[in-house]
Parts: sequence; C-alpha cells; structure tokens
Amino acid sequence: MAPPPGIDVSRWQGTIDWQAVKQAGITFAVMRATIGDFFTDDKFAENWQGAKDAGIFRCAYHVLRPDNDAVAQIAHFGDVVGEAGELPHVLDVELTGNQPDRVIQQRTFDSLQEMEARFGRAPLIYTADWFWTPHIGDQPWVENYDLWVAHYYWPQVQNPRIPAGWMGWRIWQHTNRGRISGVQGNIDLNWYGGTMDDLIAYAGGGSPPPPSPPPELEQRVGNLERWAAELDAWARDQGYDGIGPGG
Repeated sequence: MAPPPGIDVSRWQGTIDWQAVKQAGITFAVMRATIGDFFTDDKFAENWQGAKDAGIFRCAYHVLRPDNDAVAQIAHFGDVVGEAGELPHVLDVELTGNQPDRVIQQRTFDSLQEMEARFGRAPLIYTADWFWTPHIGDQPWVENYDLWVAHYYWPQVQNPRIPAGWMGWRIWQHTNRGRISGVQGNIDLNWYGGTMDDLIAYAGGGSPPPPSPPPELEQRVGNLERWAAELDAWARDQGYDGIGPGG
C-alpha cells in the first residue's frame, strides 16, 4: 500500500481548488506562511482555510533566513499563522544568508526553540542532505526534531539521502514536478513515512479538520429579518402602503 500522499504549496500555485485536491487523494498539505522577519505569503490565509474546509491535515512552514534574528522571525511567523495545525509546523532550512556555518547553526537551533515555545510542539525540519550536512551537520539536538527531507526524483530515487544526524524521515518530498487535480501546473509531492493510521496518530489521533460551520440559526434569522426590513423600506418608497391588495 502506498504511503499517504501530501503536497506543499505557496503563492506560486495561485488559486487552488482544495475540494478537488481532496478528491485526488491528498491527505495532508503544508503551506508557506513566511520568510525571514518580514515576508508573508499572500496566499497563506486562503490556502489554510481552503485545506481546512476540504478536510485535509495541515501545517505551515517558515523559511529561515540566517541573516535575520531568530526571535523576530518566529514572532512574525506566529503572528501570521496564529494557531497550531493538525501536524507540527515546519522550519525550512536551506538558505545561508551569506552567514558562516556557526551562525546558521545557532539561528536554526534558536528558531526551533522559539517555534516549540510558541506552538507547544517540536517542529519538523525541512531540508536536504546537500545543504544540511555541510552547513549544520550532526548536532546533538537534531534527534529532537522529525525530518522532512527533499530528494528528487522517485522512482529513480527509491530512498532519499538522509542528512547528518537523522536515521530516517517523517516526510519525503520526492518531486517538484507533480500534477494533481485542483492545482494548475507543477507542484511538490510528498509522502508521509507510515500508514494512514500512523498519520492520524501523528496528527493527534483526530480526524482531519472539519469544514467551517455554516452560520448559526440565530444569524440566519437575523439576516432574514434585515433583508425583510430593507425590502419593506424599498416597497414603501415605491408607494406601497403596507396594506396589500383589496385591503
């Protein structure tokens, strides 16, 4: 049985039909929220809500800039995202910011600590062996964080190359040339490293997020009363006396 499939998205995918994505079999989605201490993905809020309404497990990712302060970056990320996902949020580590390795290592560790403090759960780390191993390496704290690894292309690559410090992966981004219903153009495709039951357990044992509820009955009645009053006012402006025919 194939592992549960997922996607990761950003503004580059444009407007996504999340219901079609769900029908295509996608079980989880990771949305870009922020980069550094200033940039916000202008499709994040739309994607976050759309995936929720479709009943897809969610988390958000922050692209680390080692040349920005860690506290400021994660404060920005937290302000934009605002809440935990069903899956742990992600720190994307693949930029040097023209900083020496010791700074990259410290910014990474500090950002992970800030994210965990903010959301109450250890984040995932997104990276690839080509970046992580030479710049960060086998740090003693690596084992505290699950790995989302990028290594293309399956099926030529049957197993991803694991960066220093990890023994295996939680999520594998196996292509950036995927095609699925609901998304125009290419998209990153991922697998979760386990069964659907494992993914559900990783998401806290619950179901995917329920769709946003419809307006409460009281709100609906209020809307009807408002519309009726507006219609009555319009009718009286047109000369209607409120009595009706034959009155």
